[in-house]
Amino acid sequence: MIYVYNTYKNMFNKIYKYYYIYYYFFMNNNNNIIFKLYDDDYNNNNRYLDNKLYKFIKYNLNLDLNDKLKLINEFNKIDINYIDNRIEIINNYRLKLDYLKSLPYIEQRTNEWFELRKNCLTASDLFEGISKNNNILAKKKAGVYIDNTDFTSIPALKWGTMFEDMATRIYSENNNNISIHEFGIINNKNIEHFGASPDGISDLGIMIEIKCPYSRKLKKDYIPEKYYYQIQGQLAVCELKECDYVECYFETFDNYEDYFNYVSNNNLYNKNHGIIAEFYNNKDNYYKYLYSDPLLFVSETNNNIDLKINNFNNDNFIFKKKTFWYLKEIYIQKIHFNENLWQDIPTKINLFWDKVLSSKNLPIEYKTNKKSKISFIPDPD
Repeated sequence: MIYVYNTYKNMFNKIYKYYYIYYYFFMNNNNNIIFKLYDDDYNNNNRYLDNKLYKFIKYNLNLDLNDKLKLINEFNKIDINYIDNRIEIINNYRLKLDYLKSLPYIEQRTNEWFELRKNCLTASDLFEGISKNNNILAKKKAGVYIDNTDFTSIPALKWGTMFEDMATRIYSENNNNISIHEFGIINNKNIEHFGASPDGISDLGIMIEIKCPYSRKLKKDYIPEKYYYQIQGQLAVCELKECDYVECYFETFDNYEDYFNYVSNNNLYNKNHGIIAEFYNNKDNYYKYLYSDPLLFVSETNNNIDLKINNFNNDNFIFKKKTFWYLKEIYIQKIHFNENLWQDIPTKINLFWDKVLSSKNLPIEYKTNKKSKISFIPDPD
């Protein structure tokens, strides 16, 4: 009888917990969904367990038997061995993270960063690089195919760059405000001409890959193949095993009044909304973004961003506009390193680079201005 009672008690607590989260965070007063979280990790609970373990791991505290029993009661399908194994895995990830943090840091999207990317295949181009149709990419890397496309003018690419910091912030806030470490380009120790620039690695040593689709709708249990290969390449370079693939769907407003009314009427309060100030450097064709502080009420955001605009002193940049936004959907999918898939990829990367070297003697080509449908926007990696 006691076993049956505890079974039903645990089942009720789990149902109540998820109902509470769903109702209070994802529903407004009119029962219209205003924010949706898709998370494939509910079944094994690793992400939530990791958040519970984080304070113990970060401060090198030991979990006593009582702590572990509390976790076992809270989470499904785990025991003491599972908890101990997870702690050991995370500690190993954190050792890798410490090594990566010791490497020279080259800020992303700087001139030095772009120059380094010219001399290697990056994870964002891995899918194309090892495909049969890799001739154009090989010529680009060889410097004989000149593409003068202004990628900053492509709305989807600009959108992704503008919102990446906000997606990272929201991911952190939803994971106990965990620290996310930034990295420049990291070279693979075993493959000379291969590197990656991960969007971030959490303090637990779990990689983060952020995508903010401009028009593509989010799909549960789906990741474009190009992005899957990108993540595999990044995990291989960093010698990590797990990545949280985070997709965020943002919506924007044309003016402050519409933004204020929507956030107020839908009870978003101080969560998952804000204002972005856009600046442009005409000389270097470069955009810079300032963001309103997190956890502000909508009535505070405009004054907050205005103060930042007024304090931004840089003669090379001119103020362009404000973007008023809120997060409509976020989807987090756990991607593990696929060792079977990776077995043949290093050989394919080396074959691609042989093609790059052999292309250096080809005549220079220029990309035509003929408009074509872009199936994938080049990722800033």
